[in-house]
Amino acid sequence: MAAQEPSPPPSLEGNKPGFPKKILANDLEDKHLCNSCQKILRRPLQAQCGHRFCSFCFNKIVR
Repeated sequence: MAAQEPSPPPSLEGNKPGFPKKILANDLEDKHLCNSCQKILRRPLQAQCGHRFCSFCFNKIVR
């Protein structure tokens, strides 16, 4: 029987936009925020232009 690949914890699933800013006590630099949803990056991707997006938001944009 083939070994089953482990799945990421639910908090890291790519089918959701970023994390709410209120989960952290401190203000964040813009580099930690998604350029689309303006939340904390979840499974971040960086475009060639340098903008950062959650994988969920990036996939919505390129569809």
